[in-house]
Amino acid sequence: MSEAIEAARDLGTLQFRIKHRQALEQLGMVLSVFRLPPNSDARRQLQTATQRLPHLQLELNHRYGLLAYSRQQMAQGMIQFPLNGTGCLSDARVGLLDTAVNLQHPALAGRRIELMQLAPPPLASSNHGTAIASLWLGHPDTGFLPLMPDASVSVAAVFRQGDTRSDTTTDLLLGGLDWLLGREVEAINLGLGGPHNRLLTLALEKILARDVLLVAAAGNQGPAAFPTYPAAQPGVIAATAVDANRHLYQNANRGAYIDFAAPGVQVWAASESGTAYHTGTSFASPFVLAALLAEKRLDQDWWQNSRESAQDLGPNGKDDSYGWGLVRWPADCG
Repeated sequence: MSEAIEAARDLGTLQFRIKHRQALEQLGMVLSVFRLPPNSDARRQLQTATQRLPHLQLELNHRYGLLAYSRQQMAQGMIQFPLNGTGCLSDARVGLLDTAVNLQHPALAGRRIELMQLAPPPLASSNHGTAIASLWLGHPDTGFLPLMPDASVSVAAVFRQGDTRSDTTTDLLLGGLDWLLGREVEAINLGLGGPHNRLLTLALEKILARDVLLVAAAGNQGPAAFPTYPAAQPGVIAATAVDANRHLYQNANRGAYIDFAAPGVQVWAASESGTAYHTGTSFASPFVLAALLAEKRLDQDWWQNSRESAQDLGPNGKDDSYGWGLVRWPADCG
């Protein structure tokens, strides 16, 4: 903290003004957010500050968006999910970095969900986070076949409502990741995407060093898009989406960073106040996370087993569209 206070004094010579500061104890970081001089160019200011103060970890407070398109459908049967339970995940602790979750939704009533609201108002709709949570925990008596009904899910709600869309920022993401680490989660689902950010990279590297499984949506910007982060960061598992015919989602990103495919087109899940069909790579990521976490809990060779068991959908071996192929549920977890 003393170093952060000294850094603020140094940056004050460039007319940077401290906005807020927080100690991220789990990540071993102190995060300071600054206001720049009025009408200044943020990238140029960053370059000047980095040159003058090279000992500091400086980065823009990038914005990130939810990687989803609403209204469409999919099936657990595609990943060979068993009907007779998933005992190997009964005590799993999973993190969700997303919007809030509607804890009063009938599909989630009584489930083990802990919610931490970190975004400032106006808050984003809970539609996205509620859909992801229902794929993991949705009650069978409300029509769901949940992937890990007995797991504990910690939700860090980091999305706010902007003028035209929901988004979040780097500082909110880091705060959410720090809180999730404090909940001792085994895996974190990241259904969001944006530009590469050095501070987010540093935080994710710290989390990976703790052997926490990180799964992120590959992106919905189309075949010609640049890689989206955090999915493209080494060590993070990038999930892309396929439809019921195992065809790649037309708006999915492509690239060498893609790891696995899963159902992500017209996936039936909960919405903020009911149920709906959802489409986007962020609806594929909870399938990939659950399957890989099950494999990881069963066998130390989980990464090799997951690659070998995946259904190859493109050219032989790993490719830029489907990665290793359609993820499959481990037979011993059922």
